[in-house]
Amino acid sequence: MSRWLKLDMDVASAVTLADAQCMEAAKMSRAEREHLVSVVSAPSMFVMPKISGTHCR
Repeated sequence: MSRWLKLDMDVASAVTLADAQCMEAAKMSRAEREHLVSVVSAPSMFVMPKISGTHCR
């Protein structure tokens, strides 16, 4: 195998690995984002009581 062919194969392998890692990170990031959105948009179990007669300025 020529030196250049081996180098090309090594570079292609590294690019494939990097691409796979980027895709996995993107998938995990999307899953985390979707989870956070579902938690934030869910009805809150804790409701702050409204205190009448006070105004925040």
